[in-house]
Amino acid sequence: MVTIRVDSQSVELADAFAIAAQRNADRIAALVAELLEPWGTGRAASADGYEASDLQPALLLELAAVIHLREWETAGLVEFIDLGLPSVDEAIEQIATKLENGFVNFASIDSASLWHRVNAIWCGSIAWEGEAVLAAKIAISPIHEDDLLDALADFLWTNRRAHISEGHDTS
Repeated sequence: MVTIRVDSQSVELADAFAIAAQRNADRIAALVAELLEPWGTGRAASADGYEASDLQPALLLELAAVIHLREWETAGLVEFIDLGLPSVDEAIEQIATKLENGFVNFASIDSASLWHRVNAIWCGSIAWEGEAVLAAKIAISPIHEDDLLDALADFLWTNRRAHISEGHDTS
């Protein structure tokens, strides 16, 4: 278990979640850096290889959220879970509108509202290890017990004679 402090409270996170969250953060940060590379930051890389940026952290988080949305749209996940989020095009337009006044709209982490919503969905509805283990993005939506039992019954009925067709007739 990993314990972090959030709003003066201790929150315990499962090790698997902490590892997956770190892996996801590293991957998305690299994609944001790749997105911004053509514009450069005008700064030299530090000894640890990271380059400082004058961009507001909230703006970087919003760009990370757009990358998540693009991945989810491309993978077709938006069809399976009710995201309640803007499309990628709408999200980019919202960021552009906020940038019309410069970086003032990205002055605090709290202003990264899209990121907070996307991150909540990633934590609650996306299989954390799906990409690392299966090389796939997996949406997890709540299943109603009746629907699960109906699907299981359909599967069992459809495959009730599967063992016979494989030469395992037990009659």
